[in-house]
Amino acid sequence: MTRLKQVIPLVLFVGMAGAVIAGVQKGLSQSRAPLVDPNHPKVVNNELPSVVLYSAEWCTYCKAARTYFTSKNVPFVERDIEKSPQAEREYRRLGGQGIPLITINDHRIQGFDKTGFKSVYLGEIEL
Repeated sequence: MTRLKQVIPLVLFVGMAGAVIAGVQKGLSQSRAPLVDPNHPKVVNNELPSVVLYSAEWCTYCKAARTYFTSKNVPFVERDIEKSPQAEREYRRLGGQGIPLITINDHRIQGFDKTGFKSVYLGEIEL
């Protein structure tokens, strides 16, 4: 009985550690998953929404958006408003008041928020 009392905490620890590791692995695999299934007809037919990221090289939120789009296989065009006079004109014409400014077809998103972007983007695809 004494031996059993010594083994129980070890068994519980190993079980809990295994559950934590499995949860972390699941979370990581989901974070790398594409935003849209690669077999979706709009992906196959190259009919995804047009995404433009108006940015500046130093902007951390722009970098977060860029990283998110790349990790989720979201095709996008980046236009640096400090390096390109044409990009700056487009940005101003769109009413940009900070960066990043993201356009998804006719929608404008000021700033970057994964949930907000995902909602508009997937709404344009009509999943």
